[in-house]
Amino acid sequence: MVFDNKWDVNGDNAAYYNLGTALSEGLGFVNPALPGTPPETHFPIGYPTFIAALKTVGIQGAAGLKMANGFLLLITGLLWFELFQKLIPRKNLAFVAVLAMFVSPLLMRFSTIIMSEILFLFLSTATLFSLSKKGNNLQNALASPYFYTACIAAVAGFYVKTLGFIILGTIPLFYLWSKNIKAAAAGILPGLLAVFPYLSGSTGGGNYLHQLIMVNPYQPEKGLLGAGDVVERLSSNAFNYGFGVIQSVAFPLSNKWLGSFLFLDVIFGGLVLYFIYLGLKKITGFKKLILPFLGLTVPVILLWPDVWTGPRFIVHAAPLFIFIFLAGLLTWVEKYEHKFSTKKPAGVFPLFLFTLLSIIALNTERLKAQADYPLNWKKYFDTAGEAQRTTPQDAVFIARKPHLFYVHSGRQAANFKNTENDTLQMDYFMEIGATHVVLDNLGYGSTPRYLFPTLEKHAICFKNVMSFPEQHTYLLSFDRALYGSDQYEEKLKTQRDSLLNQKDAELQDDFLVD
Repeated sequence: MVFDNKWDVNGDNAAYYNLGTALSEGLGFVNPALPGTPPETHFPIGYPTFIAALKTVGIQGAAGLKMANGFLLLITGLLWFELFQKLIPRKNLAFVAVLAMFVSPLLMRFSTIIMSEILFLFLSTATLFSLSKKGNNLQNALASPYFYTACIAAVAGFYVKTLGFIILGTIPLFYLWSKNIKAAAAGILPGLLAVFPYLSGSTGGGNYLHQLIMVNPYQPEKGLLGAGDVVERLSSNAFNYGFGVIQSVAFPLSNKWLGSFLFLDVIFGGLVLYFIYLGLKKITGFKKLILPFLGLTVPVILLWPDVWTGPRFIVHAAPLFIFIFLAGLLTWVEKYEHKFSTKKPAGVFPLFLFTLLSIIALNTERLKAQADYPLNWKKYFDTAGEAQRTTPQDAVFIARKPHLFYVHSGRQAANFKNTENDTLQMDYFMEIGATHVVLDNLGYGSTPRYLFPTLEKHAICFKNVMSFPEQHTYLLSFDRALYGSDQYEEKLKTQRDSLLNQKDAELQDDFLVD
């Protein structure tokens, strides 16, 4: 119903695919899409390794990798079916909660794009599942194979997403709360062993901490967080997650009106939080496991840069939010249903019907999967196709979303620098060996803020190769020899004088007309 054969335009999926392909071809953990094929430092190595493993056994195409994510979600749902029953021993409630997972637009969308969220969800779930097995909270936990399974899954999760420190931290906190000091101390070791290779920078994920302490990762000129910025971020994220994101995860149908009216967000968001509170009270087992897991998740989403606010960063906890919300809703149903009917108690049947309503929200994902790319994206990909047809293999492009550009063109590309200094921008073009520039209209504020002013100021260095004026998309060649020549400044001055004279003439004409 929701399977999408297209590349998702977020761009990270193409980056993971490129990194996994490089690993499978024996190139190492390098990024073939970037000029010079440098070692990868941004994306963690875990999901590209998973992709490489699938490619090695014959799953080569993007569709097969997407199907592998879907299979992982199925296994994850079966694990949660067991976990839910340990939290609240009601099999029918666990069944409805897993059904809600499988009609969740959030989970279903990520199960059909090449992103690390579903693998991370699976490994997080495997950690919790292993910790919940009999004997793991007793003094002989270190003798249980499930202790080591939990540690391995947690370490692997850390290398899939840096958020994995949440599950690494859950292990010692769970044992500490269970008063198993020996297992708690042993549970710290996986985290320490995982961090040392991570700090070396050879496994990627190294710049997330720096982005975390920036006011806005997309506008570095705003600098690092101050005390006031921290308070503003905490309050903004608390409101957006509390009255928006968590609501959309637990009650997907609310996405139909979310953001349309503030008072509706507050009312329904408040109700969802209330039912989550009731659901937490209803849990009878393994609170010592679930509460540390949630307790580590909450501060992360509150401190995460608010420009990235969204459900993507709570996918690992989405099944838990869904289950706790439904458990709270069941508490309310059981408490008040006798006032509306004297017949036999309905049990979880109202929740079953309520969950099926999510199919209405899921229909949005179906339409998204069936739709073509928006026109501005189609022209961007057409530009990449033109680059593949008309430029040499060693051409280097400046392009927003370079990983997607590489997938569609086979040409290495790099994003422009987020700087308003045009000299630094041009020097960067020279440094990486850029031969072409794509001026896009994808809707990102960084293009008009950082790229266009540089192209306008140094227009004599750029020649139009192909354009889609109606979509404001242009493919430009970059005259590197001119920019580096002794005559460049003279020619630039001549161009500027000509433009000034032209503007003076236009002003005089306007004056005479007035």
